[in-house]
Amino acid sequence: MNEDTENPSTVVRSTQNEIPSLPVIVPTLRQLDMLSQDDLELVHTSNVLRPSQLSGQRPMRVAFALLVLLAYRRERLRDQRFSDSPWDRWFQETEAKRGLVVIEKNIQLLWEEFLSSYCNPKDVEGALWTEFPLEEGCSQRIRVVDHLAEADPPIYLLTHQVVQYSLLNYWRKGPVVDPSTARHYLTTKYDSLCTPRLSHAVDLGSRMIFFALLASYTLDPPRKPSIYIASLEYIHAREIFLMLFAVSIPWLYLGIPFALTTLAFLSSLPSVPFPGDIAFNILLISLFSQLFLFHLPVPPCPIFIFSLQDTLPFVLLLFWRVSHVIVRLFLFFLPALILSLYLLSFSMADTFLRIQITSWLVDPSPMETRGGYLVLLFLVMAMICICFFVVVPVSSPLISSPSWDVYSKDIGVAARTAFVHALIRYSYPYPFPPPFNTVRFLFLLIPSFVFQRLGVPPSLFDKLNRGLWRLIVGPVFLLIGVLMSKLP
Repeated sequence: MNEDTENPSTVVRSTQNEIPSLPVIVPTLRQLDMLSQDDLELVHTSNVLRPSQLSGQRPMRVAFALLVLLAYRRERLRDQRFSDSPWDRWFQETEAKRGLVVIEKNIQLLWEEFLSSYCNPKDVEGALWTEFPLEEGCSQRIRVVDHLAEADPPIYLLTHQVVQYSLLNYWRKGPVVDPSTARHYLTTKYDSLCTPRLSHAVDLGSRMIFFALLASYTLDPPRKPSIYIASLEYIHAREIFLMLFAVSIPWLYLGIPFALTTLAFLSSLPSVPFPGDIAFNILLISLFSQLFLFHLPVPPCPIFIFSLQDTLPFVLLLFWRVSHVIVRLFLFFLPALILSLYLLSFSMADTFLRIQITSWLVDPSPMETRGGYLVLLFLVMAMICICFFVVVPVSSPLISSPSWDVYSKDIGVAARTAFVHALIRYSYPYPFPPPFNTVRFLFLLIPSFVFQRLGVPPSLFDKLNRGLWRLIVGPVFLLIGVLMSKLP
């Protein structure tokens, strides 16, 4: 038995290794381009989607066929070009919709044919997670699950119950693995702790620790001395860990609080930010922004800890209404709101928004004018509130709908897509969440960069990466797994 059996994430990959050469996606796409519309309607039964290399591999065969159709669907969506002529535009849009319907019908028939006979969990997982190369000699590989996370996903596959059950199981338990076939049972069980759900929980925990340290610093900051004291006297364990978390958490993905915190401390070196400094105000902005980011439906987020079918649709409903309704409503009334505020402040002889052309007005405005403009301001605010409650009615959950679609089908699709995004992000084996990624960077990535130039095989560093994870990160996953074992 090879070493890959110790890693539950390589179950699908080990099946791929049994095939000499995997078929590629792009040449098959070019064959679909040459088919007529009638032939395209029956493409699910043709040999175009059934390469000989995959004979006897039912999950991989359906995975390849689905990937080709999904990639073809994505090309058709991206390459839509419409004429300026009204009739031509209408005809082109009709033909484009017809072509998409044909592709989605083939996807549905392929999936129904696959499910017509018994499929164990490993079969379904293999159909969704098996990777295929795009082109010959290309390192980029795609999976069916990657298409489920796109902006315009295939609705039939995304909402199918078998797909949802499989993805939820993958989120909670990780990849399917048969412990009886593993080389070492204990290490297999230990590695199986590395589920996407626990990976997300540990990542979220690191950000919560950062938030707690930042809140502690802003609540009880060092006092600026009135006499000279060595700058290093202010750097204690709290400040060191705060800077460590700020540097180790990636800045590119919702990383504004960590970038701001790093900037605040770097600008204050060799001292630390004190109250009254600009750097301390930056820390406050970082604290507020991190608290706000915890409420976005983007991982890591506390809502992904609980039942996703119950939390994600509700949060996305709120997020959609805030971004699409309340913001537009506020922008619609913004000119009237600014004008009423200015007139009210102007009538009260205030300096708020006052311009020089009003210098001719010496005496204050009469009380009737002040009262009238105050009433105007209240009327504008009342109009905003009335429109808000008219445009955004309270949603009553649809009891007969699935839990994902409890508010609407569109919200349900968006919630499923957000879930698949989170699943893909945390599906990689042996993650090193902050601040453990700094240890991996220092003791593994830098040496591997040097030794690979000397001809050391990459497989050695894969084993070292696995061993380092088991040593320093695995115990944290074990602790978090015990704490989360009672959650649904």
